[in-house]
Amino acid sequence: METLIAYVFVKYELKVPGFDAAKYRRDVLKGAVDFARAGENLALVFDCPEENIEVVRAYLDERCKNGDLKFGMHVSDHAVMTCLVVSTDDEHVHFVDGGDGGYTRAATALKARVAADTTP
Repeated sequence: METLIAYVFVKYELKVPGFDAAKYRRDVLKGAVDFARAGENLALVFDCPEENIEVVRAYLDERCKNGDLKFGMHVSDHAVMTCLVVSTDDEHVHFVDGGDGGYTRAATALKARVAADTTP
């Protein structure tokens, strides 16, 4: 029920004391990329027009062939966003992932690529 209420407020950009749905929507769209970094690894989720997916893949493949990087990639047709709210004063963080296992499936593809590169 809470999700439905939030959806209505954001969809129709309604305002209540302490929450401006239009500003919230702008803030979410402004941060349409999610990333995490651990050591030399970068995990990235971003929204990309379908016609550009193969361009991105070709670029990464070329960099991989040159030995510049290794990558795993997963394309999803939807995303899941989790919002951690610290306070109503714009202190919140969004975590975005592919709705069908984005980071996990990309990591699986990366592990398979690395295993194939090290197999004698």
